[in-house]
This record gives sequence, C-alpha cells and structure tokens, in this order.
Amino acid sequence: MKVLHIAKDYHPQGSGVARHIDGLVAACRPLGVEARVLTAGEGGLWRAVGAADVVHLHGARTACVARAALVARLLDRPMIYTPHCYYDHGSWPKRLAKRLWDRLVERPLVARAWATILLDEIWRGDLTARGLSPHRTVVVPNCITPNHGAPGWTGGRLAGQPALLSIGRLDRVKRLDDMIIALTFPGMESAVLHLVGEGADQGRLGALATLDGLGGRVIFHGGLDDETTARMRAGADLFLLASEREGLPTVMLETLAVGLPILVSDIPANRALADALGWPALFAMGDQGALARGVLRWAGRPVPALVRDRLAAGFTWAARAGEIVGLYHEAMAHKAGGR
Repeated sequence: MKVLHIAKDYHPQGSGVARHIDGLVAACRPLGVEARVLTAGEGGLWRAVGAADVVHLHGARTACVARAALVARLLDRPMIYTPHCYYDHGSWPKRLAKRLWDRLVERPLVARAWATILLDEIWRGDLTARGLSPHRTVVVPNCITPNHGAPGWTGGRLAGQPALLSIGRLDRVKRLDDMIIALTFPGMESAVLHLVGEGADQGRLGALATLDGLGGRVIFHGGLDDETTARMRAGADLFLLASEREGLPTVMLETLAVGLPILVSDIPANRALADALGWPALFAMGDQGALARGVLRWAGRPVPALVRDRLAAGFTWAARAGEIVGLYHEAMAHKAGGR
C-alpha cells in the first residue's frame, strides 16, 4: 500500500506535526505501508497523488493541504485528514480570515475525507462548534516512538536551581513570556530557563528578559537535534509547557517517558492527556504566580511508574499505528467498492 502524507513542512526536530508524521511513517512501514511525505513548495503534486493509494492530509487551515485535497478528489484518491489543532489567536483580520477559511475550505475538506482523525475526544465538540461535519471521525492520539528521547542519554547538568527546560517553536501561542515572568517571583531567584527552538517571538522574548533583568537566567539555545535535547532533558529538573492552545502535546509524552516531570498549563488538550496518564502537575494558564509555585512544588519530583506504564500502553506508535493502517485499508476498500 502506498500512502502520501501532505504537510506544510517536515522537520521533525522542530514541529509537533512533523514529529507525529515521522513516528507514524516509521511505525507503519513494518505493517506494509510505503509512505512518502510531500511538503509545501515541492513539485510533482499531481504525480505523487496519482501514485498513491491513500492521501493522508495533515494540518488545519493549510494551503498545500487544501490543494492536495482538490487534486486527490479530481484523481479519485481516498483521503484521511488529521487537522491536529485549530489555532484561533491573532489580530482581528487574521481571525476573520480563519473563519472564512473554515467556512469555504475546511467544511468541504472535512466533509469529503473518508475519515477525520482527532487527537482526543475533546475535539469532537470543537469541530461541531466550527460548523464542520466530518463523514467519519476516529480518535487516535499523538504518539511517540520510544527511542525518541529514550532513557540512557547522559549529559551534564543544566545551569539553574532549578534548571527549567522548554522545547518547541518560539510563538506567542506558547506563552513563553509567562515562564520568563515567573522567574521574578519569590523562591525563583536561582532558577534558569532554557529555551530550545526557533521562531518569530524570540526577539520579543529576549527583550522581555532583558527588561526584567533576567538576561543571564533565560538562555536561548536555538534549534537542536534529538540527541542534544535528550541530554538536556537528562540535565533538567523540570519541563515547562505554558501554551494557550495545543492539539495533544507530543512533547509532554516524550518528557514523561524519560522520567522528567513536566508542569503544564490547564487547557483542554493538556488536561485530557494529564488525566489519561494520571499526571497531576497543572497550573492555571496565564497565571505566572501559579506557574512559579508549581515550579517550586514539582521540580525534581519523580514520575511514577504507573504514569509511564499508561503512556507506553496507549500513546506509542507501536500500540496505535495499526488503527490508522486499518483506516487506510477501509478507505481503499470503500473506493474499490464504488461507494
């Protein structure tokens, strides 16, 4: 079976969507799936879609996904759609443009896909609220491959008491400024925040750290490879995730899998994953004081074995990839039957 994955970009070290695709592709290979990933800006879309048995689209409100969906429809190729997450932040013109896109593009795309894969049950209501009516919805969560940040990496201890780590793109939706401001609260005088990733928000965040006199305690490491980030996890006391919006955070799975505690904002996706795993470290999103208090409470705390066992059972590609391969086969059978 040949499956074509379509995504805006494919840099697994810097994108949660790309990391999702990378793990899925690797896990499906032993199950008889030959996969190709085609990204925005690459040529040969018609040829690639024509050579595929199934087209798997990734990423909500993405122009290259919309184009691929149109080509797949014209060439009569079944589609599977994983929106991952709908982000609604931005200026009012940007928010208006998103609403128009949902009405004019997302609605027919979702309706025509053989199946829409949601990362958690919480997103069923979200689709309904947007006026999106999928032909069929299936819940398969974000998953990880165990060797992504697997235990056993060694590395020096990161600076800071405690040493705080965040990995991901530098974007306003991640609310990294909350982490920086939390360093000014009582008890946080020796804490150091290590930010790994790249993005448009770095300039603003750097200026904020300087303004608050925290330049030496906020370290921008840039984009790093998996081996280096694994070493950094081994040298940290606590991982922070302060986002205002997530689909279902892969980084939370990768962090808990290696035994590093993580403090996450109490938003629907983070709460859903925390509840499923039995992980209690959450704080009220946007409350920098609560974030600081959470740091002092959770830094250095062990991750219970039960949490890691639940993760291995329900959130690894080895455990869940077969469900998506089953959808591919069903989509092909549906097309072959002319239904």
